Amino acid sequence: MEIVIRPIEHGTYVPVPVDAISCTYNMDGFTPMEAILAAYGLDREYFRKCSRMHEGSKLRIICHGDCYERPQVITVSKTERWDSDPGATKKILTLADCERCESLSMTHFSFILGAFPASAFKQCIGSIQSAGGFENLERVVVDIDVRYYQHALDVHSQLRLSEIFNL
Repeated sequence: MEIVIRPIEHGTYVPVPVDAISCTYNMDGFTPMEAILAAYGLDREYFRKCSRMHEGSKLRIICHGDCYERPQVITVSKTERWDSDPGATKKILTLADCERCESLSMTHFSFILGAFPASAFKQCIGSIQSAGGFENLERVVVDIDVRYYQHALDVHSQLRLSEIFNL
């Protein structure tokens, strides 16, 4: 699986040619989800009406659109902590693959409040690296807050070396 780490400046989102985009469902104020919807010219009102799908404490991962409409948007419920559901990345990848997506942009780290969530980012990248058995999904673009871009590259490099040398 090809992994691309892409730095994102706060307040900007440049569309990337992918089949699907995953984002944390948050329509309150200027959020990464709002920036994505604006960049792709997607219907904000449709997504506002979907808020009930993400209510409650249960993690929900929902694909909006059909396999012919690109990019599809995959919304993920907000969680209390970065590590609330260690299986979330795998679930997002599986859903994208089931929707016949060859490429996916994950925007969950595109704006980080506070310190860099190194363990959550490591878990995310590790899940992508170890993902196998997908029929369609070949490339994942992981957006990272530009302030933590070097941290993200370091984590990715460490994981690649661990995989190569079976550490």
